[in-house]
Amino acid sequence: MRGVSFVFSFIVIWYLVNFHLLKLGSSEVGFFRKIKYVQSFAIA
Repeated sequence: MRGVSFVFSFIVIWYLVNFHLLKLGSSEVGFFRKIKYVQSFAIA
């Protein structure tokens, strides 16, 4: 059951990230910015 919830949360996060990139317009800059944000969040 834990694995299912993990996959579901991962899909939700992936959907939100993709939606954010589409809204941003320039996907490449937004993608790198998102990676930096995720890395800083993971380190903190």
